[in-house]
Amino acid sequence: MKVWIDIDECMGAGTCEQIARLVFVDGGDGVWLVKEDGRFFGETRVMGPGEPARVPDALIGDVIEAAEECPAGCIFVEP
Repeated sequence: MKVWIDIDECMGAGTCEQIARLVFVDGGDGVWLVKEDGRFFGETRVMGPGEPARVPDALIGDVIEAAEECPAGCIFVEP
């Protein structure tokens, strides 16, 4: 599964980070970004705006919950 954030819609609430810290990171300027954590994929990498990050199986439930709880509805998951 992959996840990405539409940063044009992100309101910076940080709900995503509270639910899935290993996937969501403060990108500055009041927006959040996704990252591929080095513990799962080698080198930790913060993805560019709109660029999807691979989600490890162990975190899929958290990422789906974060997408559902996002007040801006700007988190998108792909199979």
